[in-house]
Amino acid sequence: GATTFFGHPILKTQTAVDLFCQTYTATTGSLSIQYATVTQLTVPCLVSIGGTLTVSHNPGLTDISFPSLVDIGEALSVDNDNSALQSISMPSLETIGLSDGHPSPTGLVIQARTVLTLDLQSLVEVSADVSISVGTNATSLDLSSLADVAGALNLSGPSSISSIPLPALSQVGDSISITSLGLALLSAPNLLTVGNIFNVVGNASLTAVDLPQLDSVGSNFIITNNSLLPTSDAEALRDQVQAGSGIGGTVTISGNGPG
Repeated sequence: GATTFFGHPILKTQTAVDLFCQTYTATTGSLSIQYATVTQLTVPCLVSIGGTLTVSHNPGLTDISFPSLVDIGEALSVDNDNSALQSISMPSLETIGLSDGHPSPTGLVIQARTVLTLDLQSLVEVSADVSISVGTNATSLDLSSLADVAGALNLSGPSSISSIPLPALSQVGDSISITSLGLALLSAPNLLTVGNIFNVVGNASLTAVDLPQLDSVGSNFIITNNSLLPTSDAEALRDQVQAGSGIGGTVTISGNGPG
């Protein structure tokens, strides 16, 4: 039957993972993937991690997969020092930071300049910040189920990803920041509220925003230096929010495209 590991395992090899998986499906504490001696690591057994999942200091690791992982109790952290990492796959992960009702201070932080694909297709709720920074070669970032971010949502490049659909996103508790991405379209058709700052800056390929439900921005509203985004589109979104529940801070619209 399902067995929980009490403590904080550190896994470096597939052999160690396989041995761990003969017994355990969950851990009460944090799990570290550090100094891995393999290029590909799959952890098929884990359904739940009570603490934080940290992936760091793995210069040779190219692919990491947690196919069955549903819940991370505190946070998920992937650092830039995984200098060969190309694929992060957690297709079953639904929640981050909801353990014991105490929100994690960090949430989801992925600094992955080499990553090509990031699969978080089932992720629904994060109790703190979501911060994802991807490099120029990234091709796919799947956040298609993400509905509720209690903290801030920060997506940044440089990246050539042309689309990061956010069809389920309904609320961001803190600020939203979309910067230096290759997006042609910023689409979050069900986003209603942004608790703090709305910041869309320096997205050189951005031509359109699809935020038809956005009704409330708690603080400043900033759309600047998106050279292909028609200024009239930025102004129309401003007017839409002001006609709804409003903008709680200053409005800055500049350096965008003609029209």
